[in-house]
Amino acid sequence: MKVTPAILLLLAAGACAPAVPAEPTWVDDVRPILAANCIRCHSPPYLAGVPVTFRLDKYENDQAPDLRIDEDDEPEPLDGAGVYAEQIADQASSESMPPRFPLTSRQIDVLTTWFEAGAPHGDARTDNARPTMVVSGDFEIADERVALEYEIEDADGDIVTGQLLADPGGGDEPIVVSNELFVGRGRLKAFLAAGTYDLSAELDDGNDDMVEVELGTVEVP
Repeated sequence: MKVTPAILLLLAAGACAPAVPAEPTWVDDVRPILAANCIRCHSPPYLAGVPVTFRLDKYENDQAPDLRIDEDDEPEPLDGAGVYAEQIADQASSESMPPRFPLTSRQIDVLTTWFEAGAPHGDARTDNARPTMVVSGDFEIADERVALEYEIEDADGDIVTGQLLADPGGGDEPIVVSNELFVGRGRLKAFLAAGTYDLSAELDDGNDDMVEVELGTVEVP
């Protein structure tokens, strides 16, 4: 086989592939892989019929939106990537996921090593830009549903996901009414029983603590 300059370039690129960190972290190594390959299906709004008992855009555990009819029922828990590390490593190693575009050998090794290291979160980036969110126009209220248009941006280009909270006041805990916020422009509809609520959003760019954004007060007749 004739060795051409193009082949030499490919061989050199392969030889220079970065080594797998001895202790990969969620912040620096794992979330970028999941953001590129897994998050779009395995985070709300879920796609392609994937399980809805976990989400891969967040490190911490979460809960499903509170759509309870019986006040004695508890909202359904959702596993975060931190406690789902073993399953992530297993699916990657068996090449079961992602289904269409397989991970590289290095990506698989990063996910496996992360699990074996105890799934560490890692330190926040000191230069991280915090995500922002604005609501476009007024809230639309009809039939105990609140609709809003929003725009979420992140100067670092991080994938940002989040949830919408409604605080009914009176000392009660805020209600998670939707966990389908996603970076970019979007429109959201959320069910709320009659009452007055302070709306806010919690945004997660995978780096630092959740960013809280106050969105205003809404009255549902």
